[in-house]
Amino acid sequence: KRGRMNSFVRNYTDSEVKILDLNNSEHQDAVLSLNNSWVENKTKSNLHADLDKDLIAVERFLNAKFDNVYCVGVYHGDLIGYGVFSFRKPDFVINHFIKADISYKGVYEYLMKECAILLCAQKYKFLNYQEDMGLSGLRQAKLTYRPISFLRKYFVNRL
Repeated sequence: KRGRMNSFVRNYTDSEVKILDLNNSEHQDAVLSLNNSWVENKTKSNLHADLDKDLIAVERFLNAKFDNVYCVGVYHGDLIGYGVFSFRKPDFVINHFIKADISYKGVYEYLMKECAILLCAQKYKFLNYQEDMGLSGLRQAKLTYRPISFLRKYFVNRL
């Protein structure tokens, strides 16, 4: 992870990290545009299962206009990556979405590092990095960040 992140830093010295206001229509348009590029890249690599659901989830999230949401964007001219977080409890953050243009090698690793720096500066200690939804690939990706623990998942059924 560190090597890929360092590669990004070396290759894209003019990249910028910005806090995005998801109630701002310009920022929303940039996020949606990046999502469309993300889907195109996934479709080209034949990893397109449930991509429409993912796009719908992001659009619904943007339209909900939550007030406890924090969004970090990486720009190289245009938006090339973003992460959306919400705050839970005084020291706990949930990462809902993280998307990036994979043509920028190391952008995901760079984005996660920058998000962690910004969140640590605000005194957050724990990050729940996306729901893996039982997908083995996403679970493997999460394991590469060496988590300290996993949250238990429960199902509630009406008796």
